[in-house]
Amino acid sequence: MSTDDEPGVPETVWRRPIPAYGREGAAHPAFWLLGAHGGAGVSTLTQVMLPAGDCMRKWPSGHPSESPLVVIVARTHGTGLSAAHRQIARYFPQGAVPDGLVFAGLITIADGPGKLPSAMRHHLSLVADAARKAGGEHWHLPWVEQWRTCPREDLPRWHPRDRPMLGRSRSAADPGAQPPVEVIEAGQALLRKARDVIANTNPPIPERNVS
Repeated sequence: MSTDDEPGVPETVWRRPIPAYGREGAAHPAFWLLGAHGGAGVSTLTQVMLPAGDCMRKWPSGHPSESPLVVIVARTHGTGLSAAHRQIARYFPQGAVPDGLVFAGLITIADGPGKLPSAMRHHLSLVADAARKAGGEHWHLPWVEQWRTCPREDLPRWHPRDRPMLGRSRSAADPGAQPPVEVIEAGQALLRKARDVIANTNPPIPERNVS
């Protein structure tokens, strides 16, 4: 494992459990969201996906008191996708993260309305393939125009016990009532992974917000 101790190189791995003070998300997250760059959307997602926690742009330490499950988050612009690719490479093939961490996959969030240009779609495909080769999945979340001006405390929230609204549009026509179905599907998939990690860990790790 590397913690980038060289002078002038910022640390990219926590050396201790992630402090609750100053971070966003669940008190005991079922999974961690690692922003590949500033403005990736982690603050919004930890507000919307109640089981998630913000690891504040550093890989968790692998401490047994914490969830080992990590998902990288990035916007779909060139800077975001390149940053996500670098973070994925830290996990695989470089192995430059603490032992015991589990890469769940990549969440990309549209960086604006409309269709991605062809070159950016190709870039996105390459990064998503890298995530799959590293053992993770890829979830793409849509642009939600209303969230640009919505106060964070007013964002819709998703809890595992919530029942999806019948007839929910994938375009999130009513973002105040429930998050877009893509967000819910990503959350459900991540919770399944969290349960699998808990079930297959020996000794078992403490169960977190997975129900």
